[in-house]
Amino acid sequence: MRIPGLTETNEDKWPATTVEMAARIRQFAWESTHLGQIASWSACLRRTVEMMLSCGFPCTLQWGEQGILMYNDPYIQLIGARHPSALGRPIFETFPEIIETYKPLFERVRSGETLVFEDLPYRYIREDKAVDTWFTLSYSPIRNDAGAVAAVLAIGFETTSRVALRQSEERYRTLFENVDEGCMVIEQLPLAADGRRDYRYILMNRASTMMFGKPDLTGQTIRANFPDEDEEWYEFYDQVLSTGNSLRFERASLPQGKVLEMFLACFGDPTDKRLLVLMRDVTERRRAQEALRQSEKLAAVGRLASSIAHEINNPLEAVTNLVYLARRENISPVAASLLDQADKELRRVSLITTETLRFHRQQSLPVRTDIAELLDSILILHESRLMQARITTERRYKAHPEILCLPNDIRQVLANLISNAIEAMNANTGTRILTLRLHAAVNSRTGERGITVLISDNGSGMNAAARARAFEPFFTTKEATNSGLGLWIVREIVEKHHGHLRFRTSQAGPRRGTLFSLFLAATPSASIGAR
Repeated sequence: MRIPGLTETNEDKWPATTVEMAARIRQFAWESTHLGQIASWSACLRRTVEMMLSCGFPCTLQWGEQGILMYNDPYIQLIGARHPSALGRPIFETFPEIIETYKPLFERVRSGETLVFEDLPYRYIREDKAVDTWFTLSYSPIRNDAGAVAAVLAIGFETTSRVALRQSEERYRTLFENVDEGCMVIEQLPLAADGRRDYRYILMNRASTMMFGKPDLTGQTIRANFPDEDEEWYEFYDQVLSTGNSLRFERASLPQGKVLEMFLACFGDPTDKRLLVLMRDVTERRRAQEALRQSEKLAAVGRLASSIAHEINNPLEAVTNLVYLARRENISPVAASLLDQADKELRRVSLITTETLRFHRQQSLPVRTDIAELLDSILILHESRLMQARITTERRYKAHPEILCLPNDIRQVLANLISNAIEAMNANTGTRILTLRLHAAVNSRTGERGITVLISDNGSGMNAAARARAFEPFFTTKEATNSGLGLWIVREIVEKHHGHLRFRTSQAGPRRGTLFSLFLAATPSASIGAR
């Protein structure tokens, strides 16, 4: 190969190959170095140069103590603008930036060691900028005919791209594993014999395994682990793969009992049919939002009820006065009896309006409260329901102790439990009995004195699934319009009062029905948290 502008100084045309660096070596003025003219080179030097030029990997020969540099064609692209001026120069003059890293290695090989490195870092100057690079290299000593080390032969290739990819993957893996959202990659499988679709887990981060409550499911299928999952989930996955459009949605996962915020997008090569799945558990947020909505509804109803009660009180007082005046007249016994009945009903209406107003009033500080009176006032509010359902009420109060509590909160607890008991007896075709028991008690765990309220019915009882999920928000066995928040709120209130709530239930036998047991300390050892 003839290099324009250079004159051949090697009369025997050695090295004989036609590659660019063979021509440059032939045409270089080696007499300007301590190597002298090519004609004077030793057989060892010539053989090593020929081996270097024929190597398929980037290769350099660094001759003598100065490391006079020769290199092959594959090495050209590694040094860029320093080619061809690097040829025939001492290596550390050409690459002063590697002295700190490479000089100790150079000396070790000069002393006879063979060194091999994978992804060895070097900081090179490229296009006037210092850049971090990595190489996989072999450094071998070249001995002359006398057996002394005459040169260093370096063979290798740059691995900067591979190292950068690995570092990127490590950063991705760190992010993937430590992000607090569930992150997965799933792969579509061929349709099964029954025509149903399935997906396999390819990658899962720690957050997703915690969200599922299962170990890493990589390599397993969704159906094998969640056989009861709604088919619509698979339709979402198929939709993203078929359209290529990402999808964001929120949906309840029934097997997991969670509300999940989902993001789906195609991942990698389309022929792999893989999806990136991001999941966020928003169950608690949705519970809080629903509880807030329910609270706002209750507050609105309370304000309306309070307004109505105020409006009723004025005409109610007038009618009561008229009954009083009528009873002072000379009337027949029958009329007197009717007026007595009217007076009784008016007093009941008055009590209902009073209780409605009391229920609506907000109270932030606990007060001493007679639980027996509280129970009786709630029964008055439910009197019509009890009569219509033909339910007999049995009250067994062994004591009338007062406890320190937020009465409106405890009223809500008792009212919910009584209302549930009434509804539970709807399917009972026999005698329906609502039993309220109240007695002094001691918390066996803490030694606190207080009261226990027992509210029992002889209704249909709960099945195993209902028992397991009784206190879960949004779970209900009633009609679809029911929010399913009642018992959850009840337990929240009881826990804020540092009490405890338990129940037993049966669907058959003499103990058929449900019994709730509520313990409240007379004076809680910890402060009561107002709602």
